[in-house]
Amino acid sequence: MSAELTKARQLISSVGFNLKQKKLVSAANSLFEALGIVLRNPLIKTERDEFGQLIDRAVYLLASDQGVREIYPLVIQYEPGKEKELQETLRDILNALTLDSADKARDMMADLEQRKQDMLAKAQAYLDEGDTAHAKATFDKVIADNPSDVTLMADVADRFLKAVEYSMAFEYLDTALHQDPKAIFL
Repeated sequence: MSAELTKARQLISSVGFNLKQKKLVSAANSLFEALGIVLRNPLIKTERDEFGQLIDRAVYLLASDQGVREIYPLVIQYEPGKEKELQETLRDILNALTLDSADKARDMMADLEQRKQDMLAKAQAYLDEGDTAHAKATFDKVIADNPSDVTLMADVADRFLKAVEYSMAFEYLDTALHQDPKAIFL
């Protein structure tokens, strides 16, 4: 038994584990890689039968996973001897899962940016009303969510400068400058 075939067995057995952890891309990728190994290596009949059963079980787990079915609603089938067709199907699944992950990440980033802008507007409203304590608390929450955003800290400092709150503006500028001493604009 070659080391590659052992690796293929491990990859196939990791499909169920990855699906339980909701790691859909890892599960599909494990089966894809295992199929590549199986296709590259000549197998004796008992190995072919064993891998046929392992692959069939992994395909069943993948096809019955709710998360995979939501993203890839087409039927996923496996017949012994048609590993290349299954590998093409897995390539399509991986593409769909990757696109879905990227879309979710983009949506999450947009939500975070919207939350940031909403909180900045709320803090600015407090500042416009002269309620510097609430404005500072709200600005601090925004900065806590974006601790490495030096530009945000400079923006907050600028808002305090315009409101003639020089000591608070200095605090934010000082913090930003300590975080990024090379930021010339500060």
